Amino acid sequence: MTRHRVLLAAALAVALSLVAASCGDDDDDAVTDTTAAASDTTVAATDTTTASGVDPAAALDELAQSMGPDTVSSGPVAAPPGQPFTEVALLVSGTQASVHVFDPGLGRWEDQQTITLAPSVIAGSSVPSADLTGSGWPSFLVDLQGADAVENAVIATTDDGGTWESVPFQGGGDLPAGPVVPTFGKIVDGSLVTSQNDCVPDCASGTDTEVTWVYQDGTFVPEGS
Repeated sequence: MTRHRVLLAAALAVALSLVAASCGDDDDDAVTDTTAAASDTTVAATDTTTASGVDPAAALDELAQSMGPDTVSSGPVAAPPGQPFTEVALLVSGTQASVHVFDPGLGRWEDQQTITLAPSVIAGSSVPSADLTGSGWPSFLVDLQGADAVENAVIATTDDGGTWESVPFQGGGDLPAGPVVPTFGKIVDGSLVTSQNDCVPDCASGTDTEVTWVYQDGTFVPEGS
């Protein structure tokens, strides 16, 4: 009889041990599932935060569209380090060239200054940029619709981003002085280069002369002059 009781007690102990082990596994699975769920929640929150940020390029496109279908844009250009804004851009519609800066805290473009140009910008043209003045700020090259050829204006800052203007050109040879230069301009290796046709004997068969411009004392002058 005693031997029966011993065997029964041993069998009961084994059964209880198995039940306890099974409950422990379930608890571990529950903890694992809860941890995984928490991890998934964290990822989802991170994705939402990233998706809620403002894309400067997309916001600038919307602003350009609101100014009219013929508005041309430089696209966002990085501002120098240490500024309260991260990017600067030029939008030109008709004869109005407006400088905008992107405020990352507000998540929007702010209108900083508008410069009146003449003649009007060429619809569909590009607005390349480079530091043409040595200031560390971008200068913007604008194509304007001249009477006989493309004219160019350069919009640049004269006092570390506080004031922007159409930088004047110093005349030389057949090039007149003024706020625009009546030649086809482009930016080559960070310099402004224009090309003028002498139209001799006619413009179709004339000779093109290239001029590289350098910035001196608030004016663009032909290199070497």
